[in-house]
Amino acid sequence: MQMKQKKLLIVIGSICLCLVVFATIFALVFRLKTVDVEFRYRAETNSKLADGTLEAVEVSGEFEIGKNIVFMNFDDNIKKIEKANPFIKVEQVIRHFPNVVRVYVSERIPRYRVKDATSNNWYILDVEFKILDIVAQSDLKPEEAANYFNHTIEISEQTLTFESKNAIVGEFADDGTKIYLAEITAGMYGKTKDHTVVRKIDYSAVNNTFTITMRNSSLESHEGCKVVLSGKDDLYNKALRAAVCFVDGQIVIDETKRFENDPSVLVEIYKGSDGKYVASAKKI
Repeated sequence: MQMKQKKLLIVIGSICLCLVVFATIFALVFRLKTVDVEFRYRAETNSKLADGTLEAVEVSGEFEIGKNIVFMNFDDNIKKIEKANPFIKVEQVIRHFPNVVRVYVSERIPRYRVKDATSNNWYILDVEFKILDIVAQSDLKPEEAANYFNHTIEISEQTLTFESKNAIVGEFADDGTKIYLAEITAGMYGKTKDHTVVRKIDYSAVNNTFTITMRNSSLESHEGCKVVLSGKDDLYNKALRAAVCFVDGQIVIDETKRFENDPSVLVEIYKGSDGKYVASAKKI
Protein backbone atom coordinates (compact mmCIF):
# COMPACT_ATOMS: atom_id res chain seq x y z
CA MET A 1 0.00 0.00 0.00
CA GLN A 2 2.81 2.36 0.88
CA MET A 3 4.56 1.51 -2.39
CA LYS A 4 1.44 2.47 -4.36
CA GLN A 5 1.16 5.76 -2.49
CA LYS A 6 4.83 6.46 -3.14
CA LYS A 7 4.43 5.80 -6.85
CA LEU A 8 1.34 8.02 -6.92
CA LEU A 9 3.24 10.85 -5.24
CA ILE A 10 6.08 10.44 -7.72
CA VAL A 11 3.62 10.62 -10.63
CA ILE A 12 1.87 13.69 -9.20
CA GLY A 13 5.21 15.35 -8.49
CA SER A 14 6.40 14.65 -12.04
CA ILE A 15 3.21 16.12 -13.49
CA CYS A 16 3.54 19.22 -11.32
CA LEU A 17 7.16 19.63 -12.34
CA CYS A 18 6.27 19.29 -16.00
CA LEU A 19 3.54 21.91 -15.59
CA VAL A 20 5.95 24.30 -13.91
CA VAL A 21 8.53 23.77 -16.66
CA PHE A 22 5.88 24.20 -19.36
CA ALA A 23 4.52 27.37 -17.74
CA THR A 24 8.02 28.80 -17.45
CA ILE A 25 8.83 28.05 -21.08
CA PHE A 26 5.42 29.38 -22.16
CA ALA A 27 6.00 32.61 -20.26
CA LEU A 28 9.51 33.11 -21.63
CA VAL A 29 9.12 32.01 -25.25
CA PHE A 30 5.92 33.94 -26.00
CA ARG A 31 7.03 37.24 -24.51
CA LEU A 32 6.68 40.08 -27.03
CA LYS A 33 10.09 40.91 -28.44
CA THR A 34 9.47 42.70 -31.75
CA VAL A 35 6.73 44.87 -33.30
CA ASP A 36 6.84 45.01 -37.11
CA VAL A 37 4.78 47.64 -38.95
CA GLU A 38 4.07 47.30 -42.67
CA PHE A 39 2.05 49.22 -45.26
CA ARG A 40 -0.81 47.56 -47.04
CA TYR A 41 -1.55 50.74 -48.96
CA ARG A 42 0.13 54.10 -49.33
CA ALA A 43 -0.86 56.84 -51.76
CA GLU A 44 1.42 56.90 -54.77
CA THR A 45 0.91 60.64 -55.24
CA ASN A 46 0.10 63.42 -52.77
CA SER A 47 0.84 61.22 -49.78
CA LYS A 48 0.39 63.00 -46.46
CA LEU A 49 2.67 60.59 -44.62
CA ALA A 50 6.13 61.72 -43.66
CA ASP A 51 9.28 59.65 -43.63
CA GLY A 52 9.48 57.61 -40.46
CA THR A 53 5.74 56.97 -40.29
CA LEU A 54 6.15 53.25 -39.64
CA GLU A 55 8.47 53.94 -36.72
CA ALA A 56 6.02 56.55 -35.39
CA VAL A 57 3.19 54.01 -35.56
CA GLU A 58 5.18 51.51 -33.52
CA VAL A 59 6.03 54.08 -30.86
CA SER A 60 2.52 55.54 -30.61
CA GLY A 61 1.01 52.06 -30.21
CA GLU A 62 2.76 51.69 -26.84
CA PHE A 63 3.04 47.91 -27.16
CA GLU A 64 4.16 46.23 -23.94
CA ILE A 65 7.45 44.56 -24.80
CA GLY A 66 7.91 41.46 -22.65
CA LYS A 67 4.20 40.77 -22.23
CA ASN A 68 2.88 37.36 -23.29
CA ILE A 69 1.42 37.84 -26.78
CA VAL A 70 -1.09 35.02 -26.32
CA PHE A 71 -3.08 37.10 -23.85
CA MET A 72 -2.58 40.54 -25.41
CA ASN A 73 -5.59 42.57 -26.54
CA PHE A 74 -4.67 45.14 -29.18
CA ASP A 75 -7.77 47.37 -29.10
CA ASP A 76 -6.10 50.07 -27.00
CA ASN A 77 -2.95 49.94 -29.11
CA ILE A 78 -5.00 50.50 -32.27
CA LYS A 79 -6.84 53.45 -30.74
CA LYS A 80 -3.57 55.06 -29.67
CA ILE A 81 -2.05 54.60 -33.11
CA GLU A 82 -5.01 56.09 -34.96
CA LYS A 83 -5.31 58.98 -32.52
CA ALA A 84 -1.66 59.92 -32.78
CA ASN A 85 -1.48 59.35 -36.56
CA PRO A 86 -4.66 60.76 -38.15
CA PHE A 87 -3.78 59.67 -41.69
CA ILE A 88 -3.19 56.06 -40.61
CA LYS A 89 -5.77 53.27 -40.55
CA VAL A 90 -4.79 50.07 -38.75
CA GLU A 91 -6.01 47.28 -40.99
CA GLN A 92 -4.91 44.28 -38.93
CA VAL A 93 -2.74 43.22 -36.02
CA ILE A 94 -1.42 39.66 -36.14
CA ARG A 95 0.45 37.56 -33.60
CA HIS A 96 3.41 35.90 -35.30
CA PHE A 97 4.59 33.25 -32.88
CA PRO A 98 6.62 32.94 -30.86
CA ASN A 99 7.31 36.61 -30.02
CA VAL A 100 6.47 38.99 -32.88
CA VAL A 101 3.46 41.24 -33.47
CA ARG A 102 2.86 42.50 -37.01
CA VAL A 103 0.80 45.64 -37.60
CA TYR A 104 -0.59 46.30 -41.08
CA VAL A 105 -1.58 49.89 -41.86
CA SER A 106 -2.95 51.91 -44.77
CA GLU A 107 -2.94 55.60 -45.55
CA ARG A 108 -6.28 57.34 -45.12
CA ILE A 109 -7.23 59.42 -48.16
CA PRO A 110 -9.14 62.74 -47.90
CA ARG A 111 -12.68 62.23 -49.19
CA TYR A 112 -14.83 65.04 -47.72
CA ARG A 113 -14.44 68.59 -46.45
CA VAL A 114 -16.79 70.51 -44.17
CA LYS A 115 -16.61 74.23 -43.45
CA ASP A 116 -16.54 75.13 -39.79
CA ALA A 117 -19.65 77.14 -38.91
CA THR A 118 -17.80 79.63 -36.72
CA SER A 119 -14.47 80.11 -38.53
CA ASN A 120 -12.75 79.93 -41.91
CA ASN A 121 -11.39 76.48 -41.16
CA TRP A 122 -12.21 73.32 -43.08
CA TYR A 123 -12.47 69.86 -41.59
CA ILE A 124 -10.87 67.30 -43.91
CA LEU A 125 -12.37 63.82 -43.53
CA ASP A 126 -11.80 60.39 -45.02
CA VAL A 127 -14.35 57.84 -46.21
CA GLU A 128 -15.04 56.80 -42.58
CA PHE A 129 -15.57 60.47 -41.60
CA LYS A 130 -12.45 60.61 -39.49
CA ILE A 131 -11.06 64.14 -39.11
CA LEU A 132 -7.68 63.94 -40.82
CA ASP A 133 -6.85 67.62 -40.72
CA ILE A 134 -8.24 71.06 -39.91
CA VAL A 135 -7.02 73.68 -42.37
CA ALA A 136 -7.56 77.29 -43.34
CA GLN A 137 -7.44 77.72 -47.10
CA SER A 138 -5.38 80.89 -46.69
CA ASP A 139 -2.65 78.89 -44.94
CA LEU A 140 -2.29 76.31 -47.69
CA LYS A 141 0.19 76.38 -50.52
CA PRO A 142 -1.47 76.28 -53.98
CA GLU A 143 -0.59 72.62 -54.51
CA GLU A 144 -1.92 71.72 -51.05
CA ALA A 145 -5.16 73.60 -51.69
CA ALA A 146 -5.58 71.83 -55.03
CA ASN A 147 -4.97 68.46 -53.39
CA TYR A 148 -7.60 69.06 -50.73
CA PHE A 149 -10.26 71.01 -52.59
CA ASN A 150 -10.09 69.39 -56.04
CA HIS A 151 -10.11 65.85 -54.67
CA THR A 152 -12.69 66.08 -51.90
CA ILE A 153 -16.46 66.42 -51.75
CA GLU A 154 -17.75 69.50 -49.98
CA ILE A 155 -20.44 68.89 -47.36
CA SER A 156 -22.26 71.94 -46.04
CA GLU A 157 -22.05 72.61 -42.30
CA GLN A 158 -25.85 72.37 -42.17
CA THR A 159 -25.68 68.86 -43.59
CA LEU A 160 -22.93 67.42 -41.38
CA THR A 161 -22.41 68.94 -37.95
CA PHE A 162 -19.80 68.38 -35.29
CA GLU A 163 -19.93 68.58 -31.54
CA SER A 164 -17.18 70.98 -30.55
CA LYS A 165 -15.65 68.46 -28.13
CA ASN A 166 -15.19 65.95 -30.96
CA ALA A 167 -14.18 68.40 -33.68
CA ILE A 168 -10.50 67.65 -33.30
CA VAL A 169 -8.00 65.86 -35.48
CA GLY A 170 -8.08 62.10 -34.98
CA GLU A 171 -11.74 61.89 -33.93
CA PHE A 172 -14.70 60.70 -36.00
CA ALA A 173 -17.82 62.65 -36.93
CA ASP A 174 -20.74 61.23 -34.97
CA ASP A 175 -23.54 62.89 -36.97
CA GLY A 176 -26.04 60.31 -38.23
CA THR A 177 -26.20 62.00 -41.64
CA LYS A 178 -22.82 60.52 -42.52
CA ILE A 179 -24.52 57.17 -43.23
CA TYR A 180 -26.56 58.73 -46.04
CA LEU A 181 -23.62 60.69 -47.41
CA ALA A 182 -21.59 57.48 -47.58
CA GLU A 183 -24.41 55.76 -49.51
CA ILE A 184 -24.58 58.57 -52.06
CA THR A 185 -20.83 58.63 -52.54
CA ALA A 186 -20.68 54.85 -52.90
CA GLY A 187 -23.48 54.92 -55.48
CA MET A 188 -21.72 57.53 -57.58
CA TYR A 189 -18.42 55.66 -57.32
CA GLY A 190 -20.11 52.36 -58.16
CA LYS A 191 -20.67 53.56 -61.71
CA THR A 192 -17.96 56.16 -62.32
CA LYS A 193 -15.11 54.68 -60.22
CA ASP A 194 -14.26 58.28 -59.38
CA HIS A 195 -15.31 60.03 -56.16
CA THR A 196 -14.37 63.44 -57.52
CA VAL A 197 -17.25 63.53 -60.02
CA VAL A 198 -19.20 64.97 -57.08
CA ARG A 199 -18.29 68.48 -55.98
CA LYS A 200 -20.80 69.05 -53.17
CA ILE A 201 -23.67 67.40 -51.29
CA ASP A 202 -26.36 69.33 -49.40
CA TYR A 203 -29.30 68.07 -47.38
CA SER A 204 -32.53 69.99 -46.83
CA ALA A 205 -34.43 68.86 -43.75
CA VAL A 206 -37.41 70.96 -44.87
CA ASN A 207 -37.80 69.11 -48.17
CA ASN A 208 -36.08 65.89 -47.06
CA THR A 209 -33.92 65.98 -50.19
CA PHE A 210 -30.25 65.61 -50.99
CA THR A 211 -28.86 67.88 -53.69
CA ILE A 212 -25.69 66.72 -55.38
CA THR A 213 -23.64 69.28 -57.26
CA MET A 214 -21.62 67.48 -59.91
CA ARG A 215 -18.08 68.62 -60.69
CA ASN A 216 -17.18 70.48 -63.88
CA SER A 217 -13.48 71.32 -63.74
CA SER A 218 -13.70 73.38 -66.94
CA LEU A 219 -15.66 76.09 -65.11
CA GLU A 220 -14.08 78.46 -62.61
CA SER A 221 -16.57 77.45 -59.93
CA HIS A 222 -16.03 73.74 -60.70
CA GLU A 223 -19.81 73.39 -60.37
CA GLY A 224 -21.83 71.33 -62.81
CA CYS A 225 -25.47 70.33 -62.79
CA LYS A 226 -27.60 69.63 -59.73
CA VAL A 227 -28.96 66.14 -58.98
CA VAL A 228 -31.89 65.86 -56.56
CA LEU A 229 -32.58 62.70 -54.54
CA SER A 230 -35.77 62.72 -52.47
CA GLY A 231 -35.94 60.94 -49.12
CA LYS A 232 -33.31 58.95 -47.25
CA ASP A 233 -34.23 55.49 -48.51
CA ASP A 234 -32.22 53.49 -51.04
CA LEU A 235 -29.78 56.34 -51.65
CA TYR A 236 -27.11 54.07 -53.05
CA ASN A 237 -29.29 52.93 -55.96
CA LYS A 238 -30.66 56.42 -56.55
CA ALA A 239 -27.15 57.82 -56.79
CA LEU A 240 -26.10 54.89 -58.98
CA ARG A 241 -28.94 55.70 -61.39
CA ALA A 242 -27.90 59.34 -61.46
CA ALA A 243 -24.32 58.40 -62.26
CA VAL A 244 -25.49 56.40 -65.29
CA CYS A 245 -26.56 59.70 -66.90
CA PHE A 246 -23.02 61.07 -67.06
CA VAL A 247 -21.31 60.10 -70.28
CA ASP A 248 -18.21 61.86 -71.61
CA GLY A 249 -18.92 65.06 -69.72
CA GLN A 250 -22.55 65.25 -70.78
CA ILE A 251 -25.85 64.34 -69.17
CA VAL A 252 -27.54 61.71 -71.30
CA ILE A 253 -31.16 60.89 -70.43
CA ASP A 254 -31.87 59.07 -73.69
CA GLU A 255 -30.84 59.34 -77.32
CA THR A 256 -32.84 62.54 -77.84
CA LYS A 257 -32.16 64.26 -74.51
CA ARG A 258 -28.62 65.43 -73.91
CA PHE A 259 -27.51 68.30 -71.70
CA GLU A 260 -24.24 69.96 -70.86
CA ASN A 261 -22.94 69.45 -67.34
CA ASP A 262 -23.44 73.02 -66.13
CA PRO A 263 -25.30 74.75 -63.27
CA SER A 264 -28.35 75.49 -65.44
CA VAL A 265 -29.36 71.81 -65.54
CA LEU A 266 -31.37 69.96 -62.89
CA VAL A 267 -31.54 66.17 -62.82
CA GLU A 268 -34.19 64.41 -60.74
CA ILE A 269 -34.28 60.74 -59.81
CA TYR A 270 -37.62 59.09 -59.11
CA LYS A 271 -39.19 55.63 -59.19
CA GLY A 272 -41.05 54.68 -62.36
CA SER A 273 -44.22 52.61 -62.71
CA ASP A 274 -42.13 49.46 -63.05
CA GLY A 275 -40.41 50.11 -59.71
CA LYS A 276 -37.09 51.02 -61.30
CA TYR A 277 -35.40 54.38 -60.84
CA VAL A 278 -35.75 56.86 -63.69
CA ALA A 279 -33.85 60.08 -64.42
CA SER A 280 -35.28 63.27 -65.87
CA ALA A 281 -33.45 66.52 -66.66
CA LYS A 282 -34.43 70.09 -67.42
CA LYS A 283 -33.01 73.58 -67.70
CA ILE A 284 -33.60 75.83 -64.70
